[in-house]
Amino acid sequence: MIGAFLIPVMWIVLMILFRIVRNYLKSVHLGYLTIVAAVFLFGGPLAILGGFFIPSDMSAMLGGCKRTLIRIGFYWLGVMLYFVLALLMCGIIYFMLRPVLKKRYSKQLARNLTALTVVAFTAVMSLYGIRNAHDLHVTEYEVDVDKDSVLDELNIVLIGDTHLGYNITVKQVAEMVELINRQDPDVVLIAGDIFDNEYEAIEDPEEMIRLFQQIQSRYGTYAIWGNHDIQEKILLGFTFSWMNKEKHVVQADERMVEFVREAGIKTLYDQWARIEDIQLYGRPDKEKINFGHTSRADVSEFMKDADAGKPIIVLDHEPSDSLILSQYPADLYLNGHTHAGQMWPGTWTIHLFWDNAYGMKRYENLYNIVTSGVGLFGVNMRTDSIAEIVRIRVTFK
Repeated sequence: MIGAFLIPVMWIVLMILFRIVRNYLKSVHLGYLTIVAAVFLFGGPLAILGGFFIPSDMSAMLGGCKRTLIRIGFYWLGVMLYFVLALLMCGIIYFMLRPVLKKRYSKQLARNLTALTVVAFTAVMSLYGIRNAHDLHVTEYEVDVDKDSVLDELNIVLIGDTHLGYNITVKQVAEMVELINRQDPDVVLIAGDIFDNEYEAIEDPEEMIRLFQQIQSRYGTYAIWGNHDIQEKILLGFTFSWMNKEKHVVQADERMVEFVREAGIKTLYDQWARIEDIQLYGRPDKEKINFGHTSRADVSEFMKDADAGKPIIVLDHEPSDSLILSQYPADLYLNGHTHAGQMWPGTWTIHLFWDNAYGMKRYENLYNIVTSGVGLFGVNMRTDSIAEIVRIRVTFK
């Protein structure tokens, strides 16, 4: 929805930026670089729109140009974010120091310092973001559950938001699987957004399935569906579900369902599963109700079937029900979705939308753990956040 409205706004902003850059280049007698500035400013959105409108079946005939264009667009988005932020910050600083600058420095020197700062800030943030996006970390937590179990402890590996698509390669999935297996997990839990809306965007589905089949754990791999695990057109990271009458009622691509099944992953859709006497409940995403359902079970509904005296783990894509679950005998609430903000300054503002946007937080008897995920939303960068798998060592009474 938002993507459709962002396009005209983006073009207006780009036209303003082009005038600013063109005027600066003329002032320093580098007007011949105007064409370079035009390619930089307008090439990215043209790549995004080109990738959006090229049908997937034609892309193969054209040498995979759809994937190339979309990846270029995703890098451009990140670069432009920091380019615009740098201009805004320099503009604010200049306005605040204007009286001093006028006395001590020429107008042209101020312009040159601004240009140098903008270029340096954009380059540093973008290059770091690209490098950091695919540096996978292991984050560890320890949880004590004051309930009896036949197990003394449970070693959980939690992953989320793999977003298999244009930004995630076979090589990265191979590294993820190797890192998971290195943790010697008892069970692997996937907190949704396995896919990134377009099945055709997956680099090599058969090889990806083979890699997921290599995940080793004592009790297997369980997953839930997220808001991107559906077949929808996506632009600037946003979908067009607003065009449907029932925008929250969607259907997963059957190829996604088959992918998960062949990969040996058990999906839970408002269902309980048991790991020995530990109860695991998987919830559908609150935003995108799937598989013909029109709603998902309330906490009060599914908790009626739980044994309050035994450990209870709830797997949910968004960390939206931690306060409600803390009023019930649930012990562990595991989520993804937030990407921990993914990119600064989103890493600061994300905490305005979620009570626990990232990491572990305790609510009386309930531990809530939110992972920043493995993959990426839209922009192919991460700044001030990490790509991670989470290892949770749960000990019982």
